[in-house]
Amino acid sequence: MTQPSHRLCPVCGVAFFAGEPVLQCSGCHAVHHPACWIEIDGCATAGDCEGQPLPRTFGGVPPPPSWLF
Repeated sequence: MTQPSHRLCPVCGVAFFAGEPVLQCSGCHAVHHPACWIEIDGCATAGDCEGQPLPRTFGGVPPPPSWLF
């Protein structure tokens, strides 16, 4: 798994925190907040990046088990 390499979302400019669910572009590997990806309907990088969203966890920290919620 490729680790997210950007610390700020390219859409909203807000920093990611360890363990946060993110979407990583399969084309350019830019990392986005899921809501930001949905808001702009895809990757925020310039050009014709047509990558698909890959669910990741920022910093490689596994998310808490779903049964905790």
